[in-house]
Amino acid sequence: AAIKYKTVFQSAYTANPTQPVYDENGNFSEFPGRSSGEQTNPLSLLEDNDSHVTKERFMGYFKTDLDIIKNELKATLNLSYKSTSNHDRFYTPSYSQATQSMNNGLAIRNYGNNDEKQLEFYLNYDKTFNSTHKLNVMAGYSYSKAGYEGFGLGASQFVLDDFGYNCIDASAKTNYIWSSKTDNTLVSFFGR
Repeated sequence: AAIKYKTVFQSAYTANPTQPVYDENGNFSEFPGRSSGEQTNPLSLLEDNDSHVTKERFMGYFKTDLDIIKNELKATLNLSYKSTSNHDRFYTPSYSQATQSMNNGLAIRNYGNNDEKQLEFYLNYDKTFNSTHKLNVMAGYSYSKAGYEGFGLGASQFVLDDFGYNCIDASAKTNYIWSSKTDNTLVSFFGR
């Protein structure tokens, strides 16, 4: 079962500004409407939850031109590569208002990687004959490949909160496990 609570910003926006953040015992106060999941104390979301996201991105581009026949035949090569990876780690402890209905915490880990590769090669031929006739021809080849690979899991009902998202196998219930892989390739020839 997914947690149905609003983000920190949404909770802060919808919260009654006169509602105390802490109760008389020093604990986070419950906000009205909490039983239906409509409001959660925004400070409890910030303080209780452990959320880390790592994103890495690499982008590279290379282009070269070569005059095969000076001022007439020119070759151009374009290469590009982009890789993006995301690693999400999240733990809501058993005492958090966001997971009271989940019983004993919730841990989530997701990882995904996108790769995009592209190659483009074309020739341009440009020649003027007798200063009145002009011939301009272009022919090329394009190749691109994009792929995504990822996996993730979520679990709840932990015996203790000490390990957070680093020991998901200590949970009593696996909420979901997913994995995905896609590849797309496009090859084209062009000319004018």
